Parts: sequence; C-alpha cells; structure tokens
Amino acid sequence: MFAFRGSKNLVHNRFTEEDDQKLKQLVNEYGENNWDIIAKKMKGRNKRQCRDRWNRYLAPNVNHSEWTVEEEKLLMSLVPILSPRWREIAKHFSGRNDIQIKNRYKMIQNRLLHENQKENVKQQIKTPVTQPNTLVYGQPIQLQEAHISLDDEFNSDFAFNEEADDFSIFCSFE
Repeated sequence: MFAFRGSKNLVHNRFTEEDDQKLKQLVNEYGENNWDIIAKKMKGRNKRQCRDRWNRYLAPNVNHSEWTVEEEKLLMSLVPILSPRWREIAKHFSGRNDIQIKNRYKMIQNRLLHENQKENVKQQIKTPVTQPNTLVYGQPIQLQEAHISLDDEFNSDFAFNEEADDFSIFCSFE
C-alpha cells in the first residue's frame, strides 16, 4: 500500500458499490463543490478521491453508453493534434471525460495492433514451404506429422524430423 503526502488513514482500495451509493447521497445532500465536507463523511477518503470518483464515473452527465463509430473516428482524428492532452480532447465529446478518452484510445490502438499482427502472420505463412517428408536437399525422410486447427479460418500442418532437428509447416486461411 502507498500513501500520499499528508494522507494518514486514507483508503487506497477501489470504491465499492456501497462507497458509490454513499458518495451519491452526500453529493445530493451537500452539492458538487463541497468536497471537504463530503470527504470527512467518507471514511478514509480525501476530497480529491471523492471529487475524481464523482466527476469521472458517478456524475449524471458522464456518458456510459457504447462508443459510436463517429466518436471513434473523431477521437482518432484529434489525437494526432492534441495528444496527450486528454482533457482537451474530451471537450469535443458530449459526456465523455479524459479517462474515458484515454482508455478508448488505448483500446483502439491495441485492437489495431492485434489486427496488424494477424495480417502480418497471414502474409508470412502464405509463402509456400517444401512438401512434408522431404528436405530442401531432396533427401526423403520419415517425419512425424500433426494437424492443428485453431479456428474456422486457420489450419496448420506440422512435420518434424527429430534426428535432423528440422520441421516443415504448411498453414492455410480459409
């Protein structure tokens, strides 16, 4: 566990459903700008923790709906211009905050990276290899063979020669 400067007895765990309900009740009672009072009533939480939890997750104006294609396109067009100023980018979205913007961008980047890696693998394995049971030098040998089907689109046949420490792979995408 870690501590912030001057923060004795602070809770550093995630907010629970009970914490969220209590925070909502206190914000309704004291308003969105009385974080000192609210934090005193939230055992072990400081005003920054309470304010951030409210503004980023619990406030009624936070948009928790699925991202649209238009939102993703706008995000991808703004990042090269404004990155890494996530708060500035968030101003262009209705109900999305800086944390949501940053997380969505990273999710899109990971998805694109995964798609690019999958396409690279497809391109690499389209290159034909020698027939199983033959070496490049043309010497026929007995190989142990196996077939692997990872999903409906990817199939692989392996042939391995233990004596020569050599193997052949034939892969296909349907």
